[in-house]
Amino acid sequence: MQFEQSAVLLGVVGKKGNGTLDNGQTWATDRVELHVITPFSDSDSMAHGSTVTTYAVEDYAEHYERAKGMLQQEIVLKMEMIPAKKLGAAPRMVCIGFHPSAPNRKQAPQQASA
Repeated sequence: MQFEQSAVLLGVVGKKGNGTLDNGQTWATDRVELHVITPFSDSDSMAHGSTVTTYAVEDYAEHYERAKGMLQQEIVLKMEMIPAKKLGAAPRMVCIGFHPSAPNRKQAPQQASA
């Protein structure tokens, strides 16, 4: 199941690289971590305000520069709920993309100073 969630982008960390562990196993990472402020759900009467969350989005080349240009702005996270493999475990929420939030109001035009 996919859904969207509003958030404010506080920080971006690029993670791209590869290597070999001491035991000979190879590793690779290619992602961007989005550090965001997200509001608590209205359905939880005991939670108020917001929380800071980090979401990893795969594909550094596609997302890093774009995310840097959206710092301190409201964005929309494209999320996907992945069912748990173990019976009774909670599903995982995975960020599969993001885009700028649509402006909800027009700004007043700037006046030129004389």
